[in-house]
Amino acid sequence: MKHKDFIELVRFRRRGVQLTQMDVADALEISQSHYAQFESGKKMLSMTHILKLIETLNLEILPKSSGMNSSWVSSFLSDTNASIEEVLNNLEALNLKLQENVEGDLEELMKEENRENSKKAGESKEAS
Repeated sequence: MKHKDFIELVRFRRRGVQLTQMDVADALEISQSHYAQFESGKKMLSMTHILKLIETLNLEILPKSSGMNSSWVSSFLSDTNASIEEVLNNLEALNLKLQENVEGDLEELMKEENRENSKKAGESKEAS
């Protein structure tokens, strides 16, 4: 999952559960400004904050290997012909796939954050 896709998923879920940016920022114990910069893609959250965000919003992150994307989920959820049992079975299967892949996605986000921090540290040393 790309960073941009993760942010879109977070924003969609936050709005879906009717939380404001301030509500989420409070749960993460960061400023609303910092959180807004994260949602706009200008700032990255720490791994601790990302994990807390996933917990706060009860996020299910779609794994790269699942072949499913947000349009698939929207299409599936809007299908009123699907029986409740079918929906539950598909959600259970999706959840199992998510659990298998979330750790890898989080590691990728952590590596990206480390690369950005290393780059910033290098730029700071050059500026000195």
